[in-house]
Amino acid sequence: MREAAPGQDFDVIVIGGGINGLVCAVLLAQARRRVVLLEAQDRLGGMCRTDEIVPGYRVSTVAHLVGPLDAEVMKHLRLAKLGLQFSARQTGAVALSPDGRAVAMRVAGSGEGEHAVLAVLDLQTMQPTVVASFKDAGVYGFAWVNDQRLVLDAESDHSGQGLFAVDRDGTSFRQLVETRVAFARAGGSSGTPELHWNTRMLRVVGTPGSDDVYVVRPEETSPEKVDYFRLQRLNTRTGRA
Repeated sequence: MREAAPGQDFDVIVIGGGINGLVCAVLLAQARRRVVLLEAQDRLGGMCRTDEIVPGYRVSTVAHLVGPLDAEVMKHLRLAKLGLQFSARQTGAVALSPDGRAVAMRVAGSGEGEHAVLAVLDLQTMQPTVVASFKDAGVYGFAWVNDQRLVLDAESDHSGQGLFAVDRDGTSFRQLVETRVAFARAGGSSGTPELHWNTRMLRVVGTPGSDDVYVVRPEETSPEKVDYFRLQRLNTRTGRA
């Protein structure tokens, strides 16, 4: 790729040097079109730009997954010959702990029929620990409650499992909501009030430093609409809302 000369004629003008604009420009150029690409920033890449967030650590600052990268597009762009390699392809999502000392990650199963688990990487020792795994379900979503505790959704192919909480070292594991197709309960037989089966976790924690999270469930639903939602604050250690 080279800079355009003043007065030069082009067949196509591509506006935006993000991943889509770059792919379009290269494919058009391969088809022998005269292409110019315009980018307002000082670097190309858009959402796929890599920046150094802390000294020594360079990451994609927006895009966190590759998505459906078409094999034919990869072939036409000759990405393998240019050195493209995929690493940690089984890591589905990551989240840095509030104190910055650990990273939680959802890791896909390595074989057929294996489900995603939740692991925590200690950034001081660089040792990973699987803190939540299920025989018949996979970890779907998760979030840090505070520096020590996580809350997570687990779902099976038959709509089982529910909402759980666990400490970053894998201890104090607790089921908060148990989904069994049409109902759920919280806290087992400990006297904790039942929670509706359709209770869902919000990606918002409660009071900073507490063990609380917010959960929500639809109320007065019909095929046409949801009239309103009920918001509750749930303690991840006691299971009480």
